[in-house]
Amino acid sequence: MSGIWKLTNCRIFPSPQFLMILGFFLYFYLGVILNSYDPFFEKNKHFYDIVTSVRLGFCSIALASIITCKWQSLSFDYYRRVYLQQNTVVDRWTLINLKVLGWIMVLLVLVYLVLIPEQPLLVMFTNPSQLVYAREAVTAEFKYFGFFSNFFYNIMPLIWISLFIAGKKKFAMILIFMNFVAILSTGQKSPVVYMLILSLCTVGFLKGQFNYRKTIIYSLLGFIFLIGIVYVQNSHLFTGFSLDSLLSSMNGLIRRIFFVGPDTFLSYFKTFPSQHPFLIEQASEYSAHSLVYRTIYGNDVAGTVNSTSFIFFYGWFGNLYISAVLYFFVCILLFSTPYILRFLHASKYVVIANYIAIFLLVVKFNITDWYTIYFVYFLSFCIVHGFTYSSRFMYMFFKGDGKYKGTFFSVIITTLLFFYYLQGQLRILLLG
Repeated sequence: MSGIWKLTNCRIFPSPQFLMILGFFLYFYLGVILNSYDPFFEKNKHFYDIVTSVRLGFCSIALASIITCKWQSLSFDYYRRVYLQQNTVVDRWTLINLKVLGWIMVLLVLVYLVLIPEQPLLVMFTNPSQLVYAREAVTAEFKYFGFFSNFFYNIMPLIWISLFIAGKKKFAMILIFMNFVAILSTGQKSPVVYMLILSLCTVGFLKGQFNYRKTIIYSLLGFIFLIGIVYVQNSHLFTGFSLDSLLSSMNGLIRRIFFVGPDTFLSYFKTFPSQHPFLIEQASEYSAHSLVYRTIYGNDVAGTVNSTSFIFFYGWFGNLYISAVLYFFVCILLFSTPYILRFLHASKYVVIANYIAIFLLVVKFNITDWYTIYFVYFLSFCIVHGFTYSSRFMYMFFKGDGKYKGTFFSVIITTLLFFYYLQGQLRILLLG
């Protein structure tokens, strides 16, 4: 990892390559090391397969990072130069649209808080034993959750990052607060970590240098905050507030962070091919992570396990080396995306915000399936950019001039994707 640090020049600001390999190391490599002290895990017949998978995945990321280490589209210095450039007509029009989108997000949060049948934030403190049911009520059982979550988890962060880049810090802080409330109201903990990552990267970018010392301090404070959430969520299981209850909460959080990754690998090896043929041999109506969940918890239980991208390929093709090769090419695809999106000629605010958002993408890449997060990342950029194109076109059209700076390709792609997303959201809203 030190080699990736040096090659990608992380002294001033971390690189997406380094953050990806660091996340993989913490979630899987360190997880396997900690799990190896568990006799059940170490003596499991799949232990060697898990170790091999982790090593191959680490090597795939390292190789992709070395190949892309000099790419300008992943360079902090390049985006700082873009940030310091003089604002254009496109930038000023985009800022107006960002403000409009920001107020729409605020309205959506308020509507969501009114519509949800339970309030997990209140239940967490008043009746924690019912928190699991409250969380289910506002997510899986709430028919409009898909509509709102698409905004809260993907679009809203891109908007408040863009507003920070544009210098509208007060409004951006309002959006961060509303985003935080909306996420906590779902009863989920991981999005809190995601918001912390985006916030730290945004602040570091604006200051021109990432403060690693403060990041460590904030990370520790965030860890303590999450321990508090775990304690409050499970306070009904403890006899009272004590050191033992805090240690139990901390142990549960540590196991969630460092043990789930290797356990997911183990679950896949238990499922494929002994319980179900590899998906390339026999297709299924269920996805790989759903099949694994049903194998571990029973066919009558619906759900999914964490679908890490590397082991997801194993569930399909049944060969760890093929999985490593595919994993490598997906890493290259992720690192190539900022360069690809430059052809859509977006405002510098959105371009820089998208660069910051890739740091969250590479973190999530290690813990979920790549195709879900990648296309959401790509689509979120096109939605904000497409909204700007569409509104500008309509404004200029009624003024008698439909011209707008941009290539035919960029206009068509972003506008079509924007309306594609809009019709999908309307369908979710109308059909539930």
